[in-house]
Amino acid sequence: MFYLENIYISFFLIIIFGVILNYILIKRFKILGLSNLLDSDYNKPQSFHNVSIPRIGGLAFYIIFVCIIFFFTKRFYYDLFFLASVCFFIGFADDIKLINSPSLRLFLLFLSINLIIYYFGIETPKFQILGLDEIISKNNLLRISLLSICFLFIINGSNFIDGYNGLLLIQFVIILMILIIINFNYLNFELLFLSCLFLSISVSLLLFNFPRAKLFLGDSGSYLIGGVSSYLLIKTSISTKLIIPPFFYACIIYYIFFEVVFSFFRKLIIEKKNPLHPDSKHLHMLLFKFLNKKSNNHIANYKTSLSLNLIYILSISPLIFFYENLFLLKMYFFCLLALYTFIYYLLRYLNSNSH
Repeated sequence: MFYLENIYISFFLIIIFGVILNYILIKRFKILGLSNLLDSDYNKPQSFHNVSIPRIGGLAFYIIFVCIIFFFTKRFYYDLFFLASVCFFIGFADDIKLINSPSLRLFLLFLSINLIIYYFGIETPKFQILGLDEIISKNNLLRISLLSICFLFIINGSNFIDGYNGLLLIQFVIILMILIIINFNYLNFELLFLSCLFLSISVSLLLFNFPRAKLFLGDSGSYLIGGVSSYLLIKTSISTKLIIPPFFYACIIYYIFFEVVFSFFRKLIIEKKNPLHPDSKHLHMLLFKFLNKKSNNHIANYKTSLSLNLIYILSISPLIFFYENLFLLKMYFFCLLALYTFIYYLLRYLNSNSH
């Protein structure tokens, strides 16, 4: 009970600290030498704001995270610390226009995550796909590379959907709440503690990002959230592998996975374009375009976030009835693929036929 009481106390202390820090950064970011983090580019495809907003959410997240690691945890999580630091600094380099090449960012992320997985011996959850687990068990390089790709999917997927007020943060909050319930039920107290602490950071940021944004996460924030999500999902999957199949966690992260993978193959195969170049045809952008016909820019912005997260909650809710059944989880994974593909093309049809 004492441990749980510490979680509750830490949760509220971090929210208070986060709110104070975010307020200071928003009000004093120019004095602090952070003027180059001001987002005033309204013409890029993934831009949906018309006033200058500082991209300091990632910086605030990282500062609070470092404080958590040093002062709120019983032991120092070196693997999590280095993973989060790599994600933050590579994203931050893009926020300050130090790295402008998407290919270079991907390469640096892939290389760094490979080294972290190798050095800290991060385990790989069972994929449970037609002999794949047996193959990677005999090839450590392949195992590390596949696990790194899983990290990259979630990190880049998080970056994809970070364009609307609250979309990524609300998604992260929902995922964290699911992980909190799982880790509480299976007595994984370290992962429970970490999930609660990251939930408190997210809540403190969400207060300034939704419904009207006072700050943006930036690439540093979206990469950091993607890295933390990957870490917690993989660690929780490994801790419950004898009870909850990894496909359950694949379904939990499905929306983020869909946005990045579907967009990649859409650009590469259907549209014959560079899949690394941004465009305005992602699922969340099509929904925004549809909603924006019936309301103003600001309302359509946060309605997009609420709508997509509501669809997400409704689509994963049936999982509670068969979360231990591998066969049904695999079938449901492909049902989710069909559902989101249908929604995507329905929105394209509605947008193309509306006046």
